[in-house]
Amino acid sequence: MAPKREFDVIIYGATGYTGEQVARALGGMAASGGSWACARWAIAGRSKAKLEAMATKHGLKPTGVVVADVGDSGSLTAMCARAAILMNATGPYRFYGEPVVTACIAAKTDYVDLCGEPEFIDRCLLRHTEAAKAAGVIIVHACAFDSVPADIGTLFTALQMPPPSLCAHADMYHTFSVDGPLEGAAAHATTFYAAVHGFGGAKETRAQRKELLAKLEAEAPGSSVGPVPLGPRLRVATGPTYKAELGQYAFLFPGSDVAVVRTSQRALARAPRKPGEPYLTPQFGASFCVAGAKWALATAVMGLLFNVLSARSWGRKLLLKHPKLFTLGAFTDEGPSEATLAASSWKTTFFGKGWAQASAEAPPKTGFDVLVRTSVSGPEPGYIATSLMFLAMARCVLEDRPLLGVSGGVFTPGALVGSGGSVGVNRLVERLRRVGIRFEVEEKRAITPKPGQGGSQAGGDDKAPQQQRPVWQTALNACALFGWLGVLSFLCWEWESVSGAWGSTLLSTTLALEAVCVFELAQIVLGTARGNVFLGAIVRGVRAISAIVVLPAMPHALPTKIVLLAWSLTEVCRYPMFLAPASRSARRLRYLAPILTFPLGAGAEAYAAYSSLGMFTGRSMLLRGCVAMVVPVNVLLGGFFGYPMILAKAKGALKRKE
Repeated sequence: MAPKREFDVIIYGATGYTGEQVARALGGMAASGGSWACARWAIAGRSKAKLEAMATKHGLKPTGVVVADVGDSGSLTAMCARAAILMNATGPYRFYGEPVVTACIAAKTDYVDLCGEPEFIDRCLLRHTEAAKAAGVIIVHACAFDSVPADIGTLFTALQMPPPSLCAHADMYHTFSVDGPLEGAAAHATTFYAAVHGFGGAKETRAQRKELLAKLEAEAPGSSVGPVPLGPRLRVATGPTYKAELGQYAFLFPGSDVAVVRTSQRALARAPRKPGEPYLTPQFGASFCVAGAKWALATAVMGLLFNVLSARSWGRKLLLKHPKLFTLGAFTDEGPSEATLAASSWKTTFFGKGWAQASAEAPPKTGFDVLVRTSVSGPEPGYIATSLMFLAMARCVLEDRPLLGVSGGVFTPGALVGSGGSVGVNRLVERLRRVGIRFEVEEKRAITPKPGQGGSQAGGDDKAPQQQRPVWQTALNACALFGWLGVLSFLCWEWESVSGAWGSTLLSTTLALEAVCVFELAQIVLGTARGNVFLGAIVRGVRAISAIVVLPAMPHALPTKIVLLAWSLTEVCRYPMFLAPASRSARRLRYLAPILTFPLGAGAEAYAAYSSLGMFTGRSMLLRGCVAMVVPVNVLLGGFFGYPMILAKAKGALKRKE
């Protein structure tokens, strides 16, 4: 750490929306009677006039005002040399972050940021770890809602199972609430821009992470894979799935939490665990929740649209140009109003599972017998709570370094405080509590172990215990398989006379079998089975429109026969995996067959719908609209989103080992 400097803290980017909130929070803490009343702090940015205007607007009295430009390395180094720690609030970090990190290392100044961008975090780990260690500088990323609640919350949950107990799973759910009607946006567009660039650069991020992991592996064999998963593999559904304990619909969280927690766990796994210390690296899953089916549907639709557009350059241009449109007003260039900030809050709930008697070296072969429910919560997450967490992390770096036992390097929050074991984690938790971030243990109880759980999953997914299906489910799957085999056989033997007319045996059987598929979709919605609810709903919706409306309108046409052929082939190749889940051949059949059947079926459905439109002249607008929608849904969503996903799953099935 640097010797005594002119300032304890400099906030760089203080005139940005988030930086302004951080400055306001620190101004309150540094005032007479505040929790950090002795702090010598400065605000920094490109324009002295704007910095002074911001300070005047909020009645702030910083110790100093510093001018520095991310494009001028000299000004950055001079700024950093004046402070013990620099708080960087200038993003997106993939564009503006690295020069600031470099300047801090050169000036031997500690650094924290708000970065929720895995690409930038990996880049700094790859390029700056050795230099930071040599300079004795601590660099800490993700010191905000991305991803302090997830990273420190996981450690806090694990601490609730001290030896001889052990926490093997930490399943996390973010929930958000607004007290009263939402007035304006929920967040500033800068956050949305970072997400667009992050999703758009996913390929480069994966390549860089591969390089980082190779570097870690070369330094210490085995360190690139992180801790060995204990117990059954923790799987998180894409969603929406109904989480009864929270009364909301859960989706896979698309933010940086998983990447940050895994980075922390890789770092913690490299160091030997001290005797008597809790096991701090449980398997981690991240979800976020929305209240009500209406918002679940809107989230699914907008999430799918975002995924499709962010993967293409023209789509990213649209997203960046119209953030308000593509987020239903959640992100705007103006940001949230003061009323929205004051009315908003969040809660992150963890469901930790483990054993009352266990060791990481020899985990029990029985199922989990302990459950702990913890939570992290606070005021509005993106700016108010973020500012509080950011300042707590900065103070942790300044004052707790001896406790943590680190001299320098690049860290995520959990990796930094976890280095100090339970004492380091609890010290940060207390700091966060003092500024208004609550950590609570809501429940801890014994649970009945489920059969087939337990053990270590060192061999990967395929070593995980198979979930035992109920007998009735197996019987239903067998009946469905034989039913679709019957449909396929009939099509093959009676091709010329095939009819999709109402009342025909073929169509009636197909509708009955589709009802089984709808039942499977309902199981996914209720959380009793895994799968993508939104995509499943689209597929079943298109099939329903086709079977009930389109095919009976043209019962003997070739597209009708091709549609039924594609459906039956798909299902005949799908059900064997449900009956023999351990079979490599059944799994490969399930994922390889759609490479052919999907374009065949989707194309035939679209052509049949287009051809039949003229037959519904004079019918209701709703009916015609449903039929017409089959064409863009199959061509656009199927072609740009569905089929690439099918190819990716097929590739994964081929790579999968027994």
